[in-house]
Amino acid sequence: MTGKIVISDENFQTAIEEMGRAIEAFKPYSSKFMEQTQTNLSDMQSDFIEEMIEVLDNMCDTKAPELLESMNQYQKNIKFVYTSYVEKDERTANELSGGKS
Repeated sequence: MTGKIVISDENFQTAIEEMGRAIEAFKPYSSKFMEQTQTNLSDMQSDFIEEMIEVLDNMCDTKAPELLESMNQYQKNIKFVYTSYVEKDERTANELSGGKS
């Protein structure tokens, strides 16, 4: 066999980076953000503010924290698959080249 088989691993790296950016973008929408905003609005008096506080209260019950944890776990799984892939690829390449580096 002549030549070297090259498989790009850029897609894995890109997926890991994109998931990290998505997680960071989603963090502000967790219930902590909602609670803090409610507290900041609580001193203001108007029908609109009262409705906003009620909406934020309802939003605190969302699945955001669970979703964030799932996203973090998914990113860890992508990293694990990527690391395993790279290690196996290096071992296979070494075996195919007869143990030569």
